Amino acid sequence: MNSLIIIGRPNVGKSTLFNCLLRERRVLVHNQPGVTRDWIEACTNWNVQEKDYAVRLIDTAGIDLSFSQWEQLKTILQAAQAILIVVDGKSGLTGQDQQFIQILKKKNLLPSRGVFLGVNKIDIEKMEAQVFEFYSLGIQSVLGFSAEHGRGIESLKKQIVSEFAVGGRLQPSFPNIAIVGKPNTGKSTLLNTLLGKNRLMTSPNPGTTIDSVDVNIRLNSHWFTLIDTAGIRRRSRTQKGIETLSIIQTQKSLQRSDLAVLVLDGEKGTSEQDEKIAGMIEKAGCAVVILVNKWDTQKKTSRLIQLEAEKNIRREFKFLSYASILFVSALQKQGLKSLGTVFQKILTQRAQRISTHLLTEKIRHHCVHHSPKDIKVYLCQQVSIQPPTFICHVNQVKKVHFSFHRYLINLIRKSWGYEGSLIRLFFRSGNARKNFKS
Repeated sequence: MNSLIIIGRPNVGKSTLFNCLLRERRVLVHNQPGVTRDWIEACTNWNVQEKDYAVRLIDTAGIDLSFSQWEQLKTILQAAQAILIVVDGKSGLTGQDQQFIQILKKKNLLPSRGVFLGVNKIDIEKMEAQVFEFYSLGIQSVLGFSAEHGRGIESLKKQIVSEFAVGGRLQPSFPNIAIVGKPNTGKSTLLNTLLGKNRLMTSPNPGTTIDSVDVNIRLNSHWFTLIDTAGIRRRSRTQKGIETLSIIQTQKSLQRSDLAVLVLDGEKGTSEQDEKIAGMIEKAGCAVVILVNKWDTQKKTSRLIQLEAEKNIRREFKFLSYASILFVSALQKQGLKSLGTVFQKILTQRAQRISTHLLTEKIRHHCVHHSPKDIKVYLCQQVSIQPPTFICHVNQVKKVHFSFHRYLINLIRKSWGYEGSLIRLFFRSGNARKNFKS
């Protein structure tokens, strides 16, 4: 696939450009430098002059002159078909720009072709003259544009695709799995361990991850897109600005996810904030796995202690009674071998469809022995799979008690599994499709 990597100093508008080229707000944008801390990747399709190009975009953290990951950057730059160095046209050419380009050249990070210098924040026509001074940096292709206003973006694409192969294959879409939890529970460490490399920034200081980062990974022969999200603190401790935006970004990640992994701190135990995050997962309709991390820090990790811990978690998260609970140590690489198999089992059950005939017969049969207040079930049908959603047509909706509602959900779960998935069940009055066919 054609790859474009976007690099530059902090706060020159790389993330705004990334969102513009992707045509969606995937990356947080803020006027505070250093908001992007991890490298963000996403795939899209460009149509330029009636030709289609599959493009993999990579947004990098702002690189200062003391950047400690030059070697890691070199590996990514070598694999890219095009490199876009972004500078701030509004500020004009600075000594930092000159030093930055000198370092890139000194470290042999720039190939002989496929390198473009993008002068951002050229918002109006009379600012275009400011582009010319950047030619002194020695980059042959210099392009002015405004990522915020979309000005000059089509011309930018036209220049870049000169390095791309027409067509290409878009990266396949894999199930999205969001990794969520409080700050410093080990979410990024978990993802790095699964990847087998330090792809994401980690630190003992809470709040290291700000943006949501998508990473494709193969676990137990199954492919997934894992989404590392920012840790969510209590509202009273949440700072306005970037941290609030991070929470919104995490909520959006949950909305586009098939499954969420709620990471708990096995060292500190559960808290009210963990319960609130679990509520966010349920509201989003995701399937869920509860992962108790840092379990290696417990002095007593016997099966008996683990069962007691699981019992406590079930008591704290009664509304997630259907969730699988795993005890792991991301740092010590313990308990992670079958994680992909667990994910795939949950997703497979979540995607199953039950025929109207089979579902109705099952529920009618059991309602003979368990039908409070003479509720008569006419027809039951599945109307959605993500999350699995069912409608039962009955004689009198008003007579349906929550205990009967719970009984039917448990019956469906016992009969067809749906491990880790929320089941939504609604009741309607009327003898709809009484003489149904399977």
